[in-house]
Order: sequence, then structure tokens, then C-alpha cells
Amino acid sequence: MYALITIALIVVLVLFAAEDNEERFFFTIMPAAAAYVFRPTERYLSKLIFKFTGVSKPTENE
Repeated sequence: MYALITIALIVVLVLFAAEDNEERFFFTIMPAAAAYVFRPTERYLSKLIFKFTGVSKPTENE
């Protein structure tokens, strides 16, 4: 889901915000880089999954 949102943002920026080739290139690269840097961590996602479903991720020993 996170990747689809990133792709949609890239498409919108390239099609509607960019005015020249340099901006198209920038708007193609930078949202993907920012999405990678600010991606949700495994710990955060595990907390959200536990909060909404009550199921925790199995430990490495199990």
C-alpha cells in the first residue's frame, strides 16, 4: 500500500506539477527516495497490527 501511494504521488507530480524535463526527473527520483527514508519501521507496523487485530508477530525462537 505504501508503495502504491508513492507511485501515485510520483505520477501526479510528473504529470501536473513538472514544467520541464529537469523537474520531471527530480519529481520522479525524490518522492521515491523520501519514501524510502521515511518508510514505516517493522516495530511501528507490528504495533499497529497488534493494536487493530490483537495478533502479535511470532518471535524468532518459535
